[in-house]
Amino acid sequence: MRKNNPFPGVGNKPTTDRHGKRRWRLRRTIKGAKIDTYLPGMYGSAEFRSAYEAALEGTRLPKGPRAPHGTVAWVIESYLGSLKFQNLSDTRKRTIRRELDWLKGV
Repeated sequence: MRKNNPFPGVGNKPTTDRHGKRRWRLRRTIKGAKIDTYLPGMYGSAEFRSAYEAALEGTRLPKGPRAPHGTVAWVIESYLGSLKFQNLSDTRKRTIRRELDWLKGV
């Protein structure tokens, strides 16, 4: 018995890009609009699901930090987007966020 794919348009195996990185690719046509994009994260993760839904709606997710590369603000934004920060408790996130915003000068 074959399982239904919970993410139509995404292949059952990851593809390997020209840099050797394994990625999940979404290829689908909805109402005449072709969608052809790579999805970040592991298959079925929260990041993967949000990118999948955003691609189907036609919106784009922010790629990364917006501060200039190599600045303190860039390092802070990179950390705030990391899994290490996301896995902290809400109370700890608020405390760290407040301290980093002070450091960044917001």
